[in-house]
Amino acid sequence: MEFYSKSKYIDELGIPFRVHFFSQRLELMHHHDFDELVVIQSGSGIHRTDTMDTPVSAGDVFFIRKGENHMYINSRQLKIVNVMFDSSTLDINWEQLNNISGYKALFETEPKFRKKTGFRGKLTINSDLLNEVHIILQKIQREMNSRQSGWYQMSLTLLQELLIILARSYSSTEIKESRKMMRLSRMVQFIEKNYASELTRDQIIASGNVSNAVGTRIFRELLGKTPIGYLNSVRLNHAIERLKNGSESIADVARLCGFKDSNYFSSSFRKATGFSPRCFIRWQGEKNSGNFTSKAQEYPAEQD
Repeated sequence: MEFYSKSKYIDELGIPFRVHFFSQRLELMHHHDFDELVVIQSGSGIHRTDTMDTPVSAGDVFFIRKGENHMYINSRQLKIVNVMFDSSTLDINWEQLNNISGYKALFETEPKFRKKTGFRGKLTINSDLLNEVHIILQKIQREMNSRQSGWYQMSLTLLQELLIILARSYSSTEIKESRKMMRLSRMVQFIEKNYASELTRDQIIASGNVSNAVGTRIFRELLGKTPIGYLNSVRLNHAIERLKNGSESIADVARLCGFKDSNYFSSSFRKATGFSPRCFIRWQGEKNSGNFTSKAQEYPAEQD
């Protein structure tokens, strides 16, 4: 397993992102401590992760989160452009980008649920848009190579243009599976913003601009849960993080995470983690102090 470090591939350029054009030849499983936007320029191959093999070809665009193991196999004249970046130091208005529904779907929702949904929600752009994207990427590379006055700001502006173009494309995609991911993304985003409030199934589904039947089917098909089931998992994940802090009472955590019934919260928490909230707080304190009295070394909380 190869590790590609940010210090080698990005930091040495003195900027928080890099554009890399290359022809895929080596079949090497690897991971990295930076995020990566992948644009398939031409050719075809198989993109392999720990959990799936997915055919890729010209026009496919997808996002690889830091730490994800992946590689390409069976490459046939496969040409790729990678945009490697450190989002924590990249000077981009992420909040404004998040207002574009396609951005949320392409860069957050699809990668987050990829293990459950497969690669069905990846973006595929047509040849005209692929050519436009290629021109922007070439311009960024030229600016970086020339380092003329204002090169960094120009490169950053072009990168933002690229992200917006791809987000818009995802928003308007006609590909069935990507459209499902777009609708799921809207509903998931609504839940993330409002999980602490009283929410109904109808409210969640309405945020995706679909019927109750379609919205419920999208949740079950892509996530294996009902809308309310997913809402409860989000609430429990936030409750876990609050209880780790240890500064709030169990009743306050339940209320702040959207559980109006503390008994229901406790039973749901035990079902998801194997601990009652009180035992979890005690276990977390033991873990932090290094003084384990519980046999469990990792609580079985639900993972994305």
